[in-house]
Formats: sequence, C-alpha cells, structure tokens
Amino acid sequence: EAGWTALNATHATNGGSVDIGGVVFSIGSADGARIRGSSGSPNPNALTADFAYDDGSGQAIILFFGGAGSLPAGDWQVEVWSYDADFDPIGDQFVGYRTNTTETIVASDMGSSSTGPSASFIFTSDGTSAYDVFLRENNGGNRTRINAVRLTSVPEPSSTALLGLGGLALLARRKR
Repeated sequence: EAGWTALNATHATNGGSVDIGGVVFSIGSADGARIRGSSGSPNPNALTADFAYDDGSGQAIILFFGGAGSLPAGDWQVEVWSYDADFDPIGDQFVGYRTNTTETIVASDMGSSSTGPSASFIFTSDGTSAYDVFLRENNGGNRTRINAVRLTSVPEPSSTALLGLGGLALLARRKR
C-alpha cells in the first residue's frame, strides 16, 4: 500500500531491515523479535493481522531508526499502531523512544486501536544520536506488539511561516 514498507522479523530472532530514504530501519527485542502474520505476510493492508511482538516480563519490541547519525536533525512525528484483539485494560502498553539508549516514556497506558494510531508524539533529533521507538507491556504476563509505525519529518516553523506569507502575498497581488 502506498506509504507503507513492510519489515520482516524472523520468528524468535531479531532480524529484518529496510532502507527508506537512506535510513536503515530494523526491528528487535532483548530475546528476539517475533513476527506473526496473515498468509502472504507481510500484508500491509492488514495492519491488525500482521505484527511483530514480544511476550511479557517487561520485554520491549523495538524499531530502530538506523544507527547514530542516521536520522537527520529536526522534529519527527511518530505514529504507532498497536492492535490487540484480546485487549485487557490491565495490560496496557508503554510507548516511548530512546536517544542513545536513554528512555523517554511518552504514554504508560497506550491501549489498542484497530482504526488508527494508538499513540502519536513528536521528538527532536540532533542529527548525531541513535534513536528508536519501543513498546513494552506494563505487566509480566502479556504480549506487546507493533503493527505499524509511521515516522514523518515535521517542517520547521520558519519554513511553514514563509510558505504562509508567500501565499498571502499571492492573494494580495491577485486582488490588485
């Protein structure tokens, strides 16, 4: 599907990587990422059927945004899709990002959604550090899973303002 690139993680081992615009994305966890998918996986049209996961005991599933210096400097919006058909509010997920392995928790009760992102946040890259996004179950007996992650560069406010001023100038000129 336009705008999505699939990333395989071999069952019980970390694995799979994909190069998008010069940034090599990979997936993993402490004891090996796992993938579960529909037939013909990966199937980007079935975000609720295909997912990478890890099981309980505080394990995290992690999507790495390349290595140190891979992600250009600037603001980045992250949208995370996580769907659990057996969703239990007691087993909510933590979502966050790491900068050079230092964690920032964005939400400690992310929940589950089959229709849109379960969480959305913005972080700033300094252009030299290593970044990743992670999900972790907040109790010891459940599964944490990532269905999809969208990473989008956020335009600088000055660029947006210049575009807006340019549009206003064109409108003013048109009225003359």
